[in-house]
Amino acid sequence: MASRLEEQHAGPTKADRALPITVEQVARWLDHRWPAPGRNRTVHLEMTEGGNCSAIVVAHVSPPIPAARVVLRLESANEPAFAPAPGFRSECAMQFAVQSAIAGSDAKVALPPLLALEEDPAFLGRPFIAMGHVLGSVAR
Repeated sequence: MASRLEEQHAGPTKADRALPITVEQVARWLDHRWPAPGRNRTVHLEMTEGGNCSAIVVAHVSPPIPAARVVLRLESANEPAFAPAPGFRSECAMQFAVQSAIAGSDAKVALPPLLALEEDPAFLGRPFIAMGHVLGSVAR
């Protein structure tokens, strides 16, 4: 594997919450999605605030391929907050479609850059969305 794996640590705001995924899982997905031949990728993980219904993990990635900080919004491991609408395989697919439509419109809505939708649970155990990291507060 091209990745050097670093220890995982919980973020300061959710230190009591265990990480639902491992560095190895994220590194394998990154290597699959954005190969970095000849480059030694380092990954750190931390839990973050937000995600009332799902886990949100920030992956600090070096070199920054696709970004220095990748936010992973994982599908809920329990009952989904919203049942997927017809035509969508997962809650994450539905959210990704809505956010993509908003990002491609003239709407004045701040959104993080959408990097990928992954519906294959083979990587992190459940579907997830990868987004760029944006500083600020989560709107509630």
